[in-house]
Amino acid sequence: MKSSLVINRLAKYLVILILIASFLLVLFWLWQRQPKITKENSQNLTTPQTNQEEKAQEFIKNPKDNSILASNKVNIEGQADPDGYVAILASTDQAVVITTSDGQFSKEIELGQGLNLVEVISILPDFKQDKKQTLTLLVSGDKSQGAVFAGTVKSIFDTYLTITTPTGQKNLRSQKSTNIILPPAPKDQEEATSPSGIKAIRVGDYLIAEGEISSPDEMTTTKIEVLREDKPQNNKKLMVGRILVSPRQNLFSVKDITNSEITEFALFKNTQITKVDKEAKPQDLTKDANAIIIYHQDGDKNLVDLIYLLP
Repeated sequence: MKSSLVINRLAKYLVILILIASFLLVLFWLWQRQPKITKENSQNLTTPQTNQEEKAQEFIKNPKDNSILASNKVNIEGQADPDGYVAILASTDQAVVITTSDGQFSKEIELGQGLNLVEVISILPDFKQDKKQTLTLLVSGDKSQGAVFAGTVKSIFDTYLTITTPTGQKNLRSQKSTNIILPPAPKDQEEATSPSGIKAIRVGDYLIAEGEISSPDEMTTTKIEVLREDKPQNNKKLMVGRILVSPRQNLFSVKDITNSEITEFALFKNTQITKVDKEAKPQDLTKDANAIIIYHQDGDKNLVDLIYLLP
């Protein structure tokens, strides 16, 4: 009798062990079927981004991205493709410059007071657009703050903020001594009930942060300005194309060299027209002439800021 009880217990234990082993085998089989990223694939994924960043760093030599400048006038210097062109687009100014036989270029532009987003685009000798880099520059009489980061708040964790900038995500560390400048509180909200300091910053706010860069993507801040309206932007656009119709009543059409799209442009009182660095006139905008066009949109019109006629 006792022996039969022992056998029954052993049988139960054996069944339980078999079930546990089967369950573990199933888990191991499922784990084996999960996709894996090999070291080689991981390297292949990260290498192109690294190469692009290195290429961009070699493009613009001066001023450095995220610089604080004392003067509105600044020389944009760098190295692009030999015997090509470089277009410079800022909200307050624009220019096109020819590169030298070794690709060097330098052009002075005038920036506005405060934050400036400057886009620099290189153009190959065959008129195709090549490299592109955006500079975040702050014009201020005080250069003691070190550097500037600017962008939209993506996340907030305690005193640590992540913002999205033209060159990727940047991290901001706020200190007790950080001067945080907030926009005026709404009229229907009492100041006494409004949060202050970093607690008042929201996801989606636009921040202009000054401080010391501790790593390429991180800053210890001394000053943060919060914007919710009239956020800084650069609305200038670039096209390289062939003029299809000479201006009539200040309107003309251009066919994009890159994608063959046809766009109608309008000249206005501030339009600049140049030909090989010399001032030109609307009469020089002849049919089939190639041109670099910097423009902005105003309603349904594409207003031309600069036309650079190509040889």
